[in-house]
Amino acid sequence: MSDNIASYRRILKTSSIIGGSSVINILIGLVRTKVLAILLGASGIGLVSLYTGLMSTATTISSMGVGTVGTRQIAEAVSKEDAKALAIVRRAMFWGVLTLAITGALVVWSLRDILAIKVLGGIEHTQIIGWLAVGVALSVASASQGALIQGMRRIGDMAKLSVYGSILNTVLGIGLLWQWGNQAIGAFILIGPLFSFLLGHLYVSKLPKSKAVNLSTQDLLAQWKVFLQLGVPFMGAGLANTLVQLWIRLSVSNELGLDAVGHFQAAWTISMQYIGF
Repeated sequence: MSDNIASYRRILKTSSIIGGSSVINILIGLVRTKVLAILLGASGIGLVSLYTGLMSTATTISSMGVGTVGTRQIAEAVSKEDAKALAIVRRAMFWGVLTLAITGALVVWSLRDILAIKVLGGIEHTQIIGWLAVGVALSVASASQGALIQGMRRIGDMAKLSVYGSILNTVLGIGLLWQWGNQAIGAFILIGPLFSFLLGHLYVSKLPKSKAVNLSTQDLLAQWKVFLQLGVPFMGAGLANTLVQLWIRLSVSNELGLDAVGHFQAAWTISMQYIGF
């Protein structure tokens, strides 16, 4: 009975921490959306949503669900107090995510002309899409950092990472748009993944180091096999979500124009923040 009570208390505490950070993120998101509407107008918000939708789709494909599976594998190793298993997962995830991040970035950069024309409808988008490749790499890396922090049950760090990232993204992003307007849209989009990665690196560096154990290539290959077997279905589910969102925005843009995409994005952002909470 006492174990159940302790478990309920942990659940309540975790929910309270995550819920509190969600409230803060909702308020920050409302402020950010309103200021963006003033600085960029509806068409500017619509353009930002198309770029971020494309980056999110590319990130989902590039990550191959490793972040989600990594959380599971790390939490399992921690619960069993298996130092070797934890070391294997951390090492395998590091090299696997590094490979996926670089590969995803190179693919997006190589296809920037095609994506600009086929997806966004104009060669003028090529340069920003090329820079989105950097955002894809940073987002994939950030997902693995979040998996490590969450898997090791550092819920407080997860909440801080979310809130601090949101604040920095909002303040610096709005500052760039205030100074340079639409010309800073590319930088505004990249600020989010950049600060998520930098803050994630900061909190990961504070985690206990894995004990030195002898890791063979076979151990790493076996772990990568698990990542792919479990990660691909998660990637498929996430891809269906991001593709549908991107398709909706593109359809609205083609039928009604960027202003309508901006209105849709503003309503979607506010709605999703409340549902997420």
